[in-house]
Amino acid sequence: HFAKVNAKAAVLQIAPGTYREKITIRQPNLTLIGMGKDASAVTIVFNDAEGTPLRPGDVQSEGKATYTMDCATVLLTKDAKNFQAQNITFANDFPTEQARAEKKIKSVQAFAIRDEADQSSFWNCRFIGRQDTVYANAGREYYKDCYIEGDVDFIFGQADAVFEACEIKALKRNGTNGNVGYITAPSTLEKDKGYLFYQCHITSDVAAPNYYMLGRPWHPSSEKRPVNSAAVFRECQLDLPLKEKGWNSMG
Repeated sequence: HFAKVNAKAAVLQIAPGTYREKITIRQPNLTLIGMGKDASAVTIVFNDAEGTPLRPGDVQSEGKATYTMDCATVLLTKDAKNFQAQNITFANDFPTEQARAEKKIKSVQAFAIRDEADQSSFWNCRFIGRQDTVYANAGREYYKDCYIEGDVDFIFGQADAVFEACEIKALKRNGTNGNVGYITAPSTLEKDKGYLFYQCHITSDVAAPNYYMLGRPWHPSSEKRPVNSAAVFRECQLDLPLKEKGWNSMG
């Protein structure tokens, strides 16, 4: 785990390797740089899902027995303002497809990262997961030349976030017919802008007649302020089967 750095700003260089742990970052002005030849050389990974039972010693959340929005491999708190990451893979390898098939666990959402930090940015990073891979949830966030994959709501939350020149890959789901999943599930506040995908490449290994939708709204039950979920895809190349109506309003 990263100890608190006693400085106004700090840069940590991370040697190539796979680091299996959950990390919480509260340090402002922190930059993490993966020192491998590409982002896959430095991987931070864990395998908690929202339905994973809390382990002994974990903080109980509202008396619940499983994680509640706390399954992320990496959590950036609101205190981690101006966080930067370069050349790193953030992953959650919870076996989502197996869990769906076995139906032994109800909540299979498994975040690779939960970002609550304003002015955070990611450069040439990878985000690997299935459902709810990237929880972009607060402040202003920026993703440049990144790779993000998943299947259901795999970019979601309340942030004003720009994804520029990224590859967004919509994964195939076993046993699905028709609607395979949703790329985004923003919970944008009425006064905010939401998600912008600019000059991104949307790819998929899904073939017609199965299809994806670009997004659907998410209104957290705890959010009492007006929500007007928003996602814009501008000058993007869409190489996946899409339903003609790309957005599901969910009634």
